Amino acid sequence: LPCSPNDFLNNISRNDKFVFFPLTPETLSRAVVEARMMGMKVITNRRLGAVGESWFSLKGEPLVDYMVDKRTEILNKVEKFVNDE
Repeated sequence: LPCSPNDFLNNISRNDKFVFFPLTPETLSRAVVEARMMGMKVITNRRLGAVGESWFSLKGEPLVDYMVDKRTEILNKVEKFVNDE
């Protein structure tokens, strides 16, 4: 049955591993990133592009901090682009 995003995160947080095997190429899976942020080990395949990223080795608080910083960095780049036009 479908559940809310918060219920989903609460449900998966009870585990120490998250398994995700995409059948088609996927650049980034939010569920995988959220599982890593909760400190889970992720078991996946090479169809998940994020596994090749340097930050994918992070988990827990370091990954949360990295993603917050990245969000700010992207916002600053977009604002600069819009303001330079």
